[in-house]
Amino acid sequence: MKIKVIFFILFSFLGQAVAQDTGQFEITKTTFKELFNNYRFASPEIIPWSGSFFPYLNEGTAVKLNAKGEPAKRGRSPMDAYGYISARGNDPLSWEKQNHGCHQYEGELKKSCESWWGHCNGWAAAAIKEKEPRMSKIVGGQEVTIADQKGILTELWLSSYSLNAGLTDKAEKTKSWVHDHDNPSDKYQKFWDITPKAFFLILTNYVGLLKTGIVIDRFTGPEVWNQPLVGYRFFPIRQEDIKEVNDEDKRYWSVRLRVKIYWANDLGISPGHVSREFSIKKMHDEEDVESLPEDYDGRFLSFRLSFDSVVSVSPDGETIQNAGKMIGEGLWDHQENSHRYTLEELNHTHPDFLWIPTQSFQDQSNYGNPYMDSMIVQDLLHGRSISHHDRGPLKLKFIFNLDQFSSSTRTPEKIKRLVQSVMKREGIKNIINLSLVEIKETKISLVLEFPFRVDPVYLRKLFEAAGLPAKIEKL
Repeated sequence: MKIKVIFFILFSFLGQAVAQDTGQFEITKTTFKELFNNYRFASPEIIPWSGSFFPYLNEGTAVKLNAKGEPAKRGRSPMDAYGYISARGNDPLSWEKQNHGCHQYEGELKKSCESWWGHCNGWAAAAIKEKEPRMSKIVGGQEVTIADQKGILTELWLSSYSLNAGLTDKAEKTKSWVHDHDNPSDKYQKFWDITPKAFFLILTNYVGLLKTGIVIDRFTGPEVWNQPLVGYRFFPIRQEDIKEVNDEDKRYWSVRLRVKIYWANDLGISPGHVSREFSIKKMHDEEDVESLPEDYDGRFLSFRLSFDSVVSVSPDGETIQNAGKMIGEGLWDHQENSHRYTLEELNHTHPDFLWIPTQSFQDQSNYGNPYMDSMIVQDLLHGRSISHHDRGPLKLKFIFNLDQFSSSTRTPEKIKRLVQSVMKREGIKNIINLSLVEIKETKISLVLEFPFRVDPVYLRKLFEAAGLPAKIEKL
């Protein structure tokens, strides 16, 4: 069985998403023709890396690793390495052993812990937000191996703010009620909560348009299997995929879409493993999933979307020539024809929920390791000397070139809204005082106050990616 842990903290800060929509994801483009033609297949700009989920059975990131980065009876753990470079001694290791192991549970909880609990959400978030460690680093005369770095990142990102869509309630096991379409219950609705329309819009807007990684829970049923997507590929639309429907006084066009999704793997991957290349362009438009290295896996999906006017495609099916507006939420093939699937097959059909990590935080809730400090980890990853940063609010001054803003947006209020929109996409909270927005002949500057510590290097890269490069100064 795939080993995963249900992550309650991750979503509790932003609330549960509502079924039948795109949740907290902001969808900027909704035109089917534009999205399909421009983003029929895509991958994130940085391909997520394969890694270990550090199962609780092996004491999580307190697991001893040998020189090859594999679990062993003797060796050093990632938390040993972190305790040394952060000058926090045995505290991170001791906390991990006490809280991320199976010894503390009994009965059915202990069986579940030993069979499938782990750090899957931390690894998936880290694989999206951080570049893959591919070589050891020397910090203070101590070697920090690839496995150490991956374990530290996995623990750091175990607690993060997020954007999410789909219900995260996994309490109800998959039973025969999923076949009873004539008597849908709340349980039934939860099972199908990510709709085809939301799935299509999120994939094309985020992975396609923004080149951003997203995480899927690829287990439709009660377990949680978090996997970071490395790409998706919609197939050309065939003439037989398009049907005109006349339902009493309603007339619409129904289109069957076929797609393959691919994700980075963590099953059987050792902590010290370095991922091999993945290219969505090398994948093919056939329903069988290609033979992939152990780093990656994939799945074929099919669903229907409905449109309010005629849909036509080019002879090769790769270009939408005409299409009306999407109406309704669509139907998964296995939702429409669930009796053709066994309960076990239904557990491995459409993703149950989708999410994007935005920012890690220091967790004091006893879920994530409270000794993890993102600033120390970033110093390590960037080869900087380890410093111990002040806690509490942080003030930063952002300086932009005036010509980065159109003449219609050169007011303090509009500049504020634009800057905050960039922050909002990453889930970052900040305070901008309009009296501290200055507009000069060639420059625009503003002061932002953050209620927590944030890495200025990360912010600079964030604004560069948004097309608003800025000089950032600490105050």
